[in-house]
Amino acid sequence: MKNKMKNQIVPWLFLAPFLSVYLCFFLGPALYSFCLSFMKYKGYGAKSFVGLGNYTKLLNYPVFWSSLKNTLFYLMGHVVLVVVLSFLLAVLIKSKVIKQKSLFKVGFFVPQITASVAAIMIWKVVLGTRAGVINTLLGTQIPFLESLSLMKWSVILVMAWRSIGWYMVIFFAGLSTVSEEVIEAAEIDGATGFQRMVKIIIPLMKPTFVFVLFNCCVTTFKVYNEPNLLIGNANSAAPTSVAPIMNLVSNNIKNGNFGTAAAAGWLIFLFIMIISGIQAVILRENKED
Repeated sequence: MKNKMKNQIVPWLFLAPFLSVYLCFFLGPALYSFCLSFMKYKGYGAKSFVGLGNYTKLLNYPVFWSSLKNTLFYLMGHVVLVVVLSFLLAVLIKSKVIKQKSLFKVGFFVPQITASVAAIMIWKVVLGTRAGVINTLLGTQIPFLESLSLMKWSVILVMAWRSIGWYMVIFFAGLSTVSEEVIEAAEIDGATGFQRMVKIIIPLMKPTFVFVLFNCCVTTFKVYNEPNLLIGNANSAAPTSVAPIMNLVSNNIKNGNFGTAAAAGWLIFLFIMIISGIQAVILRENKED
């Protein structure tokens, strides 16, 4: 009896440090913020219950929809660019064309481990209109960070630059799971390189594509540094025309609207859950096939 009880208690003792940290720094604050989303609270004094008032306020706020529209624009541009380029780079490194594979993998992965603030400040110098590196080399004054039609694409460029190396490694790992015998058999049957890629490699890597696609979507919904540091300045964040939805959280916190900030955070969580649900459905269909 004692041994049985000991066997039941020991695993929980090992889990205790993690569970303590999880409860104190994640689950506890998450539950508190959910309750706070139904309150009016300035960060001090008494809280007052407003029900769904914070959510209604956000949904009727034009900036919410413009921020959501900007985030969806970043999502579409970022996801397409990252998925295509990271997969092509993984295929290139996997092929016999590249000799120094480790060197290339490290080179493309470096942006992922570079401090985001420092990297974005460098890109701000590179894309500057009057003294930027690109415009200086070309002898032009292209307003990458000032034109409404180019600002969002500049943000997507920086986001993709940071993400491609990470997802390239994931695709490279996925390519390693594709059986060489299957590819060789298709080659013997006369399949071209393009046919092998479309008919064999990509279908076999569907779980990898789904993982990359939806993780990239979740990351984009949480984007904050790139638009605010690249387009904004020391005195203000990014303008409404390029501001991501995460700005609603930070702006409401700065203005002392902690309840509204919490509601904005939970709306973002809802969008992410919808994406995760779609991912689960696609993966389930893949397993059934």
